[in-house]
Amino acid sequence: MKKKKYKILSIVLIILMIIFFKYFLSDLFLGAVKKLPYDVENMEVLVEVNDKKQYEVIEKLDISFNGTKNYIQTDLLGNSDSSCYSVSGISVSGVDYELYGSNIVLKSNGYFKKSKKQVTIKYTLNCYKDEDKTKDKMIIDVLRSKWPLTIKHFNAVIKYPPYMHMQNVNLSSESSYYAKNGNQCLNKAECNQQGNVINVKADNIVYKYAPITVNATFENNAFMKAPEKKVDYIINDEETNIGINKAQEYMVNKKYKITVNNSDVKINLKQFLSSHGVLKIHDVRCKNENIRYESNSEYLYLPNDKGIYEFTVSYIAIPVLDDDIIFNLRDHSGFTDIKKSKFIIKSEVPIKDYNVMSNVKYNSSKKNNEIIVENTEDLKCQGNITVNIITDKNAFSRPSPITTYLSVVTAALCVLVALFRFFRYGRDPKVTPVVGVYPPEGLNTVETAFILNGAMKSSDITSLIFYWASHKHLNIIMDNDGEKAKFTLEKVSDLDNRHRDYEIKLFNKIFSKGDGRRVTSDQLRRNLLGEIFKARLKVQFSFRGDRSLEDELAQKKSSKTLYLCCITIIPLIITRLIASYIEFNKISLALILFVSFFSMIIFYCFASSLNNLYRLSNIKKIRNIVVAALAGSIIFAINYKIYSHRIIPWYVTAGSILLMMTGLFISAFITRISKYKAKLAGEVLGFKIFLETAEKDRLEMLINDDPNYFYDVLPYAQVLNVTNTWTDKFKDITLIPPSWYKSTAKFTFNVLFDILIHLAL
Repeated sequence: MKKKKYKILSIVLIILMIIFFKYFLSDLFLGAVKKLPYDVENMEVLVEVNDKKQYEVIEKLDISFNGTKNYIQTDLLGNSDSSCYSVSGISVSGVDYELYGSNIVLKSNGYFKKSKKQVTIKYTLNCYKDEDKTKDKMIIDVLRSKWPLTIKHFNAVIKYPPYMHMQNVNLSSESSYYAKNGNQCLNKAECNQQGNVINVKADNIVYKYAPITVNATFENNAFMKAPEKKVDYIINDEETNIGINKAQEYMVNKKYKITVNNSDVKINLKQFLSSHGVLKIHDVRCKNENIRYESNSEYLYLPNDKGIYEFTVSYIAIPVLDDDIIFNLRDHSGFTDIKKSKFIIKSEVPIKDYNVMSNVKYNSSKKNNEIIVENTEDLKCQGNITVNIITDKNAFSRPSPITTYLSVVTAALCVLVALFRFFRYGRDPKVTPVVGVYPPEGLNTVETAFILNGAMKSSDITSLIFYWASHKHLNIIMDNDGEKAKFTLEKVSDLDNRHRDYEIKLFNKIFSKGDGRRVTSDQLRRNLLGEIFKARLKVQFSFRGDRSLEDELAQKKSSKTLYLCCITIIPLIITRLIASYIEFNKISLALILFVSFFSMIIFYCFASSLNNLYRLSNIKKIRNIVVAALAGSIIFAINYKIYSHRIIPWYVTAGSILLMMTGLFISAFITRISKYKAKLAGEVLGFKIFLETAEKDRLEMLINDDPNYFYDVLPYAQVLNVTNTWTDKFKDITLIPPSWYKSTAKFTFNVLFDILIHLAL
């Protein structure tokens, strides 16, 4: 039973180590590259360009979902060319998908299911004619910045009509996502032109949010059939004041002067904020009754009547903590011209530096923690100015959830309760040895071993052979003049009702291996392992009710303490869920519950394996301690990984988990032996003391009274590990051979030992 228990715990430990490596140490081995929930082995992009300035795109991807996330979301209209006004002809094959406007969601088979998909996406980007009348530009993101992918091999082909004369072409692969961390451009793509075909290739890994953009210039009127851009409204004057507080919240105040040319004009309050995470808008106030705000869409709607409107809008924008601080001066769609735009950015956290990316002229300045950026020429359809603010992200912090410290308090109370119950119910009553010359009444050899050691060996079970022989139920016939391990068991009589049920079943099973009356050592060898294992289980089950060896009250207190420690993890779960809500990054409640409670129960089992260390050998003690410590460390690391969060202090998370594990560890030791076992243990210890200390005169008297006394006690001496001491005491005492031993060779302890080992194998 013990071996099977340790095998199960060993398997669990291996599983925990795999989980630990995969989710906790993987970053150390993967370096700076963060592993995504999906990988793309190959990606091929084919773009057909026509004189209507339509980009007919076919994207082919070999996607491997690793099971931690079951979807990929991207915006098909997320192209660097702001003249692209719509996307049409969308179709997807190879995977289920959902479409929300220009946003497409590709779905795998489900959570925790790995799958490989060959996906083909087809769509057409429709673009306006260029505003610059002297030349025509083509700007195509063959790899969009809004593809959250890691790609091993990338190829793109752009074809345009032969009659369109290209003046020049260049390739850019900038990544604001990684540049903000101080990294260099990671997409080292190559571009070459052959006739009317542009080829793009990237053999290196292409990281997420890092676009590959082809910029080409054609002679004028290349896109002569493209529609003219319609300007829905003009921003005559715009001033944006942004205050960044220490919680990385943006206090936005914008003043507008807008000329409306068409109906259905709306302003997206999020558009000027380049956030790679979720962005939350609240507390929106507009000082103009004609301007309507809808919280569902987070748009401002201007009146349908043409005219000039002046208004002020203020609101608070909250990005994910640690998100990039990037602002776009073009905070409107491509159907807008901006005459004058000014951004004033102030931060409570020191601004280390900033950089501006622009394709129009601008002015910028920095004074202390204030940055001012404004355009000096009109921002047309394709014009844009982007400001990237560089700060120490560790300087930002947000208030912890109100339940944060509750988890520590409840876990600490759990430890105090566990300690109280341990000192009250977890210490064994004193065992007083009662010296006796005979084994405890009603105990066979295997039960005697179990009472003393709390465990049984296979040889303890097979010692019943000699126990039954001393009760005249079988004879042992040694073959070949006592040749080692060659013997025959001969049944004398069936076991009577003085023997346990498991004894009777094992006895009958042994002789069923032979002809029912006799069985040889060869017939038994390796054929009793299953029966021995069953007998060990039945020995343990036999000590129930009035014969229970464990104090029932202590067991109940241990179970209740275990449940209490598991329940105290609930405040930490609530804290983690609140933190996820605040930061807009969802986490699976089912996953948290499963990992938390499963790992805690497993830790309790490992802790329980240390409960009987004093009964084990030094090697086994070290083994159990090392395994339990390793399992505890891995379980702590896994739970810390799950519960750690930017807005939860690390010491709260670590402290809560450590306290809960401490409570579980103590609860595993809230056990004590019953009064029944204390009485039997006293008798067994007293009998063992007698076997070790009995004097020759006393033993001679016992032999005179009972000539078989030595042989009746011998199997007990074997399970009590005092065989050598016991047999040495009789080396000068004349003994008659046992009646159940048949052989021409003299009976020795080696005979007993050989038979026990033979049957136990």
